[in-house]
Amino acid sequence: MLESTNFQPRLVCDVSVKNDEISLVRDGVEFALEPEGSSAEELRGFLKALDGSRTVSELQRGLDTAQQKRFGTLLQDLERFRLLDDAGTVTMRTGSQALLELEDLANALMEKSINRNVFWVNVLGDPERCPKSAFYGLAIENYHFLYRESLFDSPVLPYVASAKVRQLMNEFYCEEYGHDEIIIKAIFALGISREDVQDMMPLAETLALCNALSYWASSDPIFFFATLGVLEGKDPEVDLFIEACEKAALPPKFIKPMRDHSDINRKGEHGNLTRLIFAEIPYVDDETMGRLRRQMRLFVEMYDDFYTAIWNFYSPRTGADLVRRMSTI
Repeated sequence: MLESTNFQPRLVCDVSVKNDEISLVRDGVEFALEPEGSSAEELRGFLKALDGSRTVSELQRGLDTAQQKRFGTLLQDLERFRLLDDAGTVTMRTGSQALLELEDLANALMEKSINRNVFWVNVLGDPERCPKSAFYGLAIENYHFLYRESLFDSPVLPYVASAKVRQLMNEFYCEEYGHDEIIIKAIFALGISREDVQDMMPLAETLALCNALSYWASSDPIFFFATLGVLEGKDPEVDLFIEACEKAALPPKFIKPMRDHSDINRKGEHGNLTRLIFAEIPYVDDETMGRLRRQMRLFVEMYDDFYTAIWNFYSPRTGADLVRRMSTI
């Protein structure tokens, strides 16, 4: 590809400079650059020039013979590690192909974060000895999340690019409406009244996740659709959280509403919604794909913070301490 005189090299990674040490970062993988005869200033100049506005030939015109050789070697290394693309060529993939790439990225990110989160390690790994308040905290914050779901679902309902996507999202919205009233029954089982709930405020991380989803739904609906597959899960036959609740011998009146909510999502096949939506998206270009990948990293990080915050706040608490009251501010 680099042999082509029309190749317009463009970096598709972040550049990190610390004390003249330069590294390139993509999807959490860091590549350190070895000078090999180039100064740090020269390397920075090479990298800055890789903005896709000029061809390789145009970039090499102002370089001497030694610099051209070093520049050519750098380009070959960057291409080998897939840190370059050709700004002169737009690569397309179908929506379904794009989603498979995003799912692979999300799964890799979650394996390193959410799957090893302190909340899930304790709740699923040792439910009998896990503080019951951690289970209750998830129900409370899940209620806050579902109570605000209309804020981030409603902006995509009039999605103009596809009538089929509008239909799918409207069906999903109708099925999801009122799920907060299912979860609130589990909260009532803890001795928390509706008046208490009305005085409760969510954790900052819960509200941040809701606000981020609302922003994406309004400004980048394609990425918002990609988050649904993570939030709704893949509808497994067994809900591991409900199993953990039973192993922890939590009150049946708490478990039943949580199970009812899980069963509704599973029967509605909400975990497949994202794939159905992306099947209706005809193509995704490189620039859009790059944006989706970057935002997926941020989303998974925020989702991981959501569970960490639940563990940190609720696990040491009991009884009335579970209620974070706005009236005390």
